[in-house]
Amino acid sequence: MVHETSSKIRQVTLNVDVGYAISALGIMKVVQFVFLLIAWACMADCYLALDVMYGGRYRFFLFVTIYGWFCIIFLYVCFLLMLTNKINLPAVISDVRIVVVIFEATWALLLLISASLVADAAAKNGNNTYSVWKSYYGEKRNNGHNNNLDTMITAVAFGFCSLVVFIVDIVFLILKIIKSRQAVWATPRMQLPA
Repeated sequence: MVHETSSKIRQVTLNVDVGYAISALGIMKVVQFVFLLIAWACMADCYLALDVMYGGRYRFFLFVTIYGWFCIIFLYVCFLLMLTNKINLPAVISDVRIVVVIFEATWALLLLISASLVADAAAKNGNNTYSVWKSYYGEKRNNGHNNNLDTMITAVAFGFCSLVVFIVDIVFLILKIIKSRQAVWATPRMQLPA
């Protein structure tokens, strides 16, 4: 039995934009999701070895990849469910995609910095005869390969791959914004009487 109340019930409808899911922008979000997931999972796997000497670099890389991963999930869901159409932006920002471009450009810069710092740590430890991994885990295992160094290099590689996908996504978004602006500029305007 349903009881009627005097308060207003607001019904929210969510539409799924299947076109976005199969578009280049939607697919790039999925690729960013996968690359960032692999990057932070690999980095988290070599936690104990890396935290000994390069804890700040390690934690910064994890922050950038994990927080970026959550933001990409949020953006994908917002665009997929067309929630961005329901956002009232200030007049200065006329398109949600401008905010996404600014976010992705900032995150691409953070990915570049964090992946470079961890790559530097990997290079320093890979070339040393006494590395932080040897001091923590003993001699190299599995046919002379250092599992933690290999895992960290994999994390860095996927961090840089994520960076490339972010840059490609930014270019696609900027082109889409320009295309939509050109369509607005091409529409005839009312002529004022002379």
